[in-house]
Amino acid sequence: MSKVRHNYTSLQRCLGEGATSSVHEYRDDRTGKPVAVKHMPPWTDYDAFLRSVLREIRLLRTFQHPNIVRLLNVGTIDSAGTLPYQCCTNVAVQPKEIFLVFERMDYSLHDHISASTHSFSESALRDVFWQVLLGIQYLHQSGVAHRDLKPANILMNKDGAVKIADLGLAQWLHHPCCHSQTAYAITRWYRPPELLPVPKQEKPKPYTTAVDMWSIGCMMGEFMLRAALFPGKNPADQLKIIEAKLPRLKEYLQATVSTDLLELVMGLLDMDPTKRWTAERAIDCDFFASPAPTPEYKFPTPALQLRQKFDFLFPDQNGRQWCLHQLDEALLPCELPPVSMDVDLYCDEVVHDQTM
Repeated sequence: MSKVRHNYTSLQRCLGEGATSSVHEYRDDRTGKPVAVKHMPPWTDYDAFLRSVLREIRLLRTFQHPNIVRLLNVGTIDSAGTLPYQCCTNVAVQPKEIFLVFERMDYSLHDHISASTHSFSESALRDVFWQVLLGIQYLHQSGVAHRDLKPANILMNKDGAVKIADLGLAQWLHHPCCHSQTAYAITRWYRPPELLPVPKQEKPKPYTTAVDMWSIGCMMGEFMLRAALFPGKNPADQLKIIEAKLPRLKEYLQATVSTDLLELVMGLLDMDPTKRWTAERAIDCDFFASPAPTPEYKFPTPALQLRQKFDFLFPDQNGRQWCLHQLDEALLPCELPPVSMDVDLYCDEVVHDQTM
């Protein structure tokens, strides 16, 4: 068994909890800096769990952008709960948990909205969502949909930096292996109407990156109103609320915000996904033209090349190994090397939805 190294010290603070993971604050003992550690206990279906985790890791290692949260390390926790645990080549047991180490951000957009006692200015909205749109444009240019944009997954720093987090449900939409899509990938309140409702016996229609743009429109409205726009109790109720409230939202915004902001929000909340604004159109709209948002990032077209190397091994339930360093030579999402386990990183064969 490999040597156990204690590189992180828990600061005994939970930063957030989701349906399948929790995030805690640690200190990196090598640098002294705080980091955010995402703990991911295995699901009952271990191969489905492994597929989800590896897809998130691969996306985070592939993309580098100032508005996407940065992955610093990957590892597993052994049965004794030691962090981190570096697996050796002959490990044939499942790890107790997989953990991802991220740069530490100060709070989420959800925290920011919840803590506010007054309405935000259009200037504040411009600064926040300009950065959200830059990050999502980067993903969309690479053919990736985030599929879980919501205030809790938009992280912020006190210096004004905004970063998109939690790519656990993200997916390459145009990959030939991407033959299965679930309608329940997006948290219900931010789910677009084309995915509402979908009877269980029917397969959802193929969707595009437009699903993310609807979610951003919902977040913009929530930022202005300090309350969720469409808080449906179930998918059918969600669609009814959208159809009932969307016309009233337009009337309200016409009386309270600038024409440029009204045009942007309603463009993102178009019921027709083929007419819904793209990230590029939103970035180029008049609302962001003057005054220019800050900070304004300059970044290259996505290169889809791996930036970091992690050498952890994840065993599947049959004892076979998946080694992350096998991905180091892959330059494009469609160029995955042969692997020793029957796991498709691109499809949604199993749905673990806690948002229905």
